[in-house]
Amino acid sequence: MEKGGFRKDNKEAMLKRMKSSLTVEEAERLEETREHGQLVPGSWAYKIALRLDNVQQTVFKYKLDIEKTLWSIKNTSNAITRAKAQLDSGLITEKLKDDLVMNIDELRAHIEYMKWTQAVEVNQIPRVLGEIRMLTGHKNLIGEVIMTNEQFEQYVEDTIVKLKMLGFDLI
Repeated sequence: MEKGGFRKDNKEAMLKRMKSSLTVEEAERLEETREHGQLVPGSWAYKIALRLDNVQQTVFKYKLDIEKTLWSIKNTSNAITRAKAQLDSGLITEKLKDDLVMNIDELRAHIEYMKWTQAVEVNQIPRVLGEIRMLTGHKNLIGEVIMTNEQFEQYVEDTIVKLKMLGFDLI
């Protein structure tokens, strides 16, 4: 028996059993999926298949989640600054849902609510970074590592810098 022959035979038997439990459509889809490995490197089909890699898309989505959270924290900081300026000047223009101008106590409560919202958002970033960390070292369709541990560490450092610019610490 040649080296790896048992594993290859076992793998083929498992694949045959799995295919027998699939519908015709699922089996056809499986064959289509396996054809991605036969795409011509550099072709548009190859580039698109690589871009649609599931793990790569997941990492991209998590990075977008962090960017959106950072943007939201910045936006909320700006709103807090505006609200505090209104509170200090006594010229309150913030409105309630029914288009009534807030009173001083409502504006103070609104500021506290926005601070609470920021704290919740900042607290979400380590969870999302943890999700990204679980995907480091995984390879895409062509066998390239999507994100190395070093790239992850650099991404965390960059995120910490952005948070500090907003006046927050990661942990």
